[in-house]
Amino acid sequence: MSKFEKKIYYSKSYNVWYNQALEKYLFDNLNKSEIILYLWRNENSVVIGRNQNPWKESRCRLLETNKGKLARRLSGGGAVYHDLGNLNFTFIMPRQIFDIEKQLLVIIKGLKKAGIEAEKSEKKDLTFSGKKFSGNAFYLTSEKAYHHGTVLFESNLEKMRKFLQPEGKKINAKGINSNRAEVINLSFINSKINIDSICNIIRRSFSREYGAAEEVIQLNPENMPALEKDYSKYSSWDWKYGASPKFKISYCNNFVWGGVKLNLTFKNSKIINTEVFSNNIDKKINKKITNLLEGASYKKSELRKSLFYDYSNSKTKKIIKDLKDWLVNEPPFYI
Repeated sequence: MSKFEKKIYYSKSYNVWYNQALEKYLFDNLNKSEIILYLWRNENSVVIGRNQNPWKESRCRLLETNKGKLARRLSGGGAVYHDLGNLNFTFIMPRQIFDIEKQLLVIIKGLKKAGIEAEKSEKKDLTFSGKKFSGNAFYLTSEKAYHHGTVLFESNLEKMRKFLQPEGKKINAKGINSNRAEVINLSFINSKINIDSICNIIRRSFSREYGAAEEVIQLNPENMPALEKDYSKYSSWDWKYGASPKFKISYCNNFVWGGVKLNLTFKNSKIINTEVFSNNIDKKINKKITNLLEGASYKKSELRKSLFYDYSNSKTKKIIKDLKDWLVNEPPFYI
């Protein structure tokens, strides 16, 4: 590895969208003769895989009301919870030398020096006594690749369990489902572990495997204008929610005027098909509801706006109002 220049970057931000933007920047600007180790932490965030449905993987509304952030990765894999008790690492390098086994060995061998006997699972997770502390995901192009993962050392497992639950059981979605596993904090194994020691363990192990880093650089991505475009993308509704694979949700409810079943089909998290089933709604009202809803994004503000209509017919007005009040308050709508 002597012909490759090794660099280590630390992010000084805890904002997941800035850290994602910095990861993308390091990847996009990788020199063919560089190997990069990027270390970063996020505060109170749920990060889903590229092909996942956020409402199926997380309690999005609860996360947002608790000042958390939802993020979607470029890589695949399942949903994970990040807080300041978790360290993220990213190996970025040319595709020709990308070696998942070797990269995982950096973490395994480093932790062994701290008395922690980690093992690699069939799914490329890292475990201790069968309990997971590191999930890993990968992003590859024809010329370069990155491998990123987590290291739980003192994460809030109660919040993790609370946020990594689906909003509702009515979602029929394409895409990748997360595989839930029992997790463990490394501080439970070695009480002397802290963020500084974990960083040093990984940094030294990286240097042993790849060679000493020529540069160790701390960056604050929030002060890097070159990241603003990617930050805007990663923090946008269209990326976090709108990039979800096609999905369908069914709702049933009873009102004073009768019962109704509503099937909504979404593409890019926008309604592309609506089916209304009710013995108490005539065909004209049914068609009007369908026309009003289709094209609306799956968020409360748009659904409220789409179902606004000034009806002279009091019965129609009552039905539309009841449907609107029900839909915009029924989980799992985005706030």
